[in-house]
Amino acid sequence: MKTNFSVRSLLLTFAVLFTTVPLVLFGISEVFEEFDVAQAKAAETNRQAALLIQHDIRGNLQQFQALFEGMSTEVDLKTLRPRDPERFMKVLANYPKVRSILIENADAVSVASYSLGADFPIGIDYSDRPHVIESRTTKRTVVSGLLQGRAVTGPAIVYSVPLLDARNEVAGFLSGSVPPALITGPNSLGPAEYAVIVDSYGRVVMSDPGTTNLSKPQLEGMAKVLATAGDGTHRFSLTNGDVDIQVLSVQPIGWKVFVGVSPESLTSRSREAISRTGMVALACALIGVAIMSIVSFSAVRGIENVGEQLHSMSAVDLRPIRLSGWLVPRELKSLVENFNQLLERTTKAKLSELEAISRVADTIIITTADGTITYVNEAGVRAFGDVAGRNLKDFVDRQALTTFLSDGAFREFKGDVTIHKPDGSTFDAFLSRTPILDDGRITAMVAIIQDITTEKAARESVMQSEKMITLGELVAGTSHELNNPLAIVTGYSDLLLEDRTLNNEQRSKIESIRKNALRASSVIHSLLAFARKRKPERTKTDVNAVIEAAAELKDYDLKTSGIQFEKILAPGLPPVFADPNQIQQVLLNVINNAQDAVLLYSRNPKVVIRTETRGSMVSITVQDNGPGIARTDLKKVFDPFFTTKPVGKGTGLGLSISYGILREHNGDITLHSDPGEGTRVVIELPIDRTEAEVIHKELKPRSLSRSMRILVVDDEAEIVAILRAGLTGPGITVDSACTIADALSLAATIRYDFVLTDVKMPGGSGIDLYKQLCVINGDYSKCTIFLTGDTSNPTTLQFLEQEGLVYFSKPFDFQSMETYLKDRAATTE
Repeated sequence: MKTNFSVRSLLLTFAVLFTTVPLVLFGISEVFEEFDVAQAKAAETNRQAALLIQHDIRGNLQQFQALFEGMSTEVDLKTLRPRDPERFMKVLANYPKVRSILIENADAVSVASYSLGADFPIGIDYSDRPHVIESRTTKRTVVSGLLQGRAVTGPAIVYSVPLLDARNEVAGFLSGSVPPALITGPNSLGPAEYAVIVDSYGRVVMSDPGTTNLSKPQLEGMAKVLATAGDGTHRFSLTNGDVDIQVLSVQPIGWKVFVGVSPESLTSRSREAISRTGMVALACALIGVAIMSIVSFSAVRGIENVGEQLHSMSAVDLRPIRLSGWLVPRELKSLVENFNQLLERTTKAKLSELEAISRVADTIIITTADGTITYVNEAGVRAFGDVAGRNLKDFVDRQALTTFLSDGAFREFKGDVTIHKPDGSTFDAFLSRTPILDDGRITAMVAIIQDITTEKAARESVMQSEKMITLGELVAGTSHELNNPLAIVTGYSDLLLEDRTLNNEQRSKIESIRKNALRASSVIHSLLAFARKRKPERTKTDVNAVIEAAAELKDYDLKTSGIQFEKILAPGLPPVFADPNQIQQVLLNVINNAQDAVLLYSRNPKVVIRTETRGSMVSITVQDNGPGIARTDLKKVFDPFFTTKPVGKGTGLGLSISYGILREHNGDITLHSDPGEGTRVVIELPIDRTEAEVIHKELKPRSLSRSMRILVVDDEAEIVAILRAGLTGPGITVDSACTIADALSLAATIRYDFVLTDVKMPGGSGIDLYKQLCVINGDYSKCTIFLTGDTSNPTTLQFLEQEGLVYFSKPFDFQSMETYLKDRAATTE
């Protein structure tokens, strides 16, 4: 209370003892303030007047610019004369004070003049004029400042309007001159104001002293001094005092406007302010003492009350401040209201932040420096339960703990870890750790845990898919190199088997060589069919044939793994309408799963595949004697990325992809399994009930009634030799070429019945040869046959199918080739 009383007493003492000082100071300040106000008002008045003058000049400039631009449209660009001279002069008659209009050619030499007054000379060269040069360059109307014209002696404002032809080139100019008086116009000046206008060369265009005592020489002298000053207010010294001059530029002509107020008007206002403020100050001083006393007591009491409330608050107990008393200063009330609003906004922001953190989809955990959990958001509670008080070490993989919880680890940590849930399950997660520092010491840590099990499986799936794509491209790229030597082996085997002097043992060995070469070729073709990128193509499909193709791919792998592979295929199985390659993919996925299961858990591994007809469906059953699948997992086997295989063994996409393929075929796939009893996968496809188109052809005898000439083209000399030896016979002549150039040379001189060509050859392809042969003779489009070892190239196959061309895959069958050639030769006789 002593402090409060002392403050009140001090305020009263200041109010009483220093009344005289405020009176004096108030009077002086009032005088200066009034003078400043007068100067400010004068400056604003000057600025407004200067803006009005500037606006009037710009408006006049724009008015005459519109006039001359409009008149320029009446000029014939070829003759540089008005199209209608009478109408041209009538327009000019509406502006009698316009001095002249000149029409100039592209070189800025006047060729015609028009004026209501005296005639103006033509033939004058204006090409050096700045406004003409600028108009030529910019192809826009340019207005000059005040000029002393060559055609007239008086100063004028000159406009240069470019006359543009259809190519947007300058064909000439229309120039109009206006006296300065039409541009400046009457000035709107206030009381005691004066104005001066000068051109871009500093010459006075207009001076108006207004009602002031200033002479025109004084104004012109002021303008010359301030001619180079920038826009704004400038101080200028006159004989009777300093004045503020408002300077404004007028563009584009570069004129300047100077507007000011006489010094007498400012001093008169100051004298009035002295007498007025003296009386007001005395009255205010008397009233101020009384008001100060009342306000001081109320203000001090209000501040004291606010201080008591703030003192009773704490960081965890923030409350709005309440004001008491019947007279509270507005400033104190505003301060308290602002404080209460800030407190409310801060509270809402903090609550919103906590609410947002608690609702984040990822787990957010806050721990102490040693890893003890102090906070878990809602997602963390759903994933781990209420684990507050436990240590983060109980959940994070041990390999990440050294880095994550190391002493003095002031940097952030980000990386993939394995998280262990309280129920014993685990999942892959991306964990980020941020330390909270206080004076260089870790006081807390914030950890964000994001479940990336699905994303990680997807990444692994993409990597596996890329590996399979690379493998498919490798197989496709090497097929040609593999099929060529196999073609040589089978070709020579066929030629040797035609030798009737072979004994049984020799014939048996050669047949074994041929059989195994064809087997290797079949495996290559099967791999190519599986690896080839192609759109789904459904057709009548023999399920047993698809199974045989898939089994051929897996036969060697299963046998070398010690797995007994048994096929029980029902004979006479009705066809299904399906894409054989997609069905083969489904079968390989299922067989691979069975293989992995029996290898890991079965002593006598066995896989059985069986086909049968069930009503309107063809059923394929793949059964293994592996460990089976738990009932809890059986419901999730078709979910993407779900797998029961060990880490790194599977991606969890095989059965989900197979499920999608069969659904697209209106089929189904089901799994039946019990732990310890193996797994049985049942695939069902609807039977195709549409009737197959049967075409009956009357076969002609294969004996030839005429000779036949064949051209064989292949870069492999041994294949050429085999084809020559195998095809040459009675009435058949075989020529050969190892390059495209040699083949074209032969075809240009000899008409061949058939051309057998390889697809891939150095110096060009068989397709290139085919196109050039068709140029030589169009009949070659019907008798060219392709030999290829690369049946996976979609571009080649698409071309052959579009052109309707026949091709034989390497290694080729001589019997089929001879039969085809004889049939074609017989049908063309």
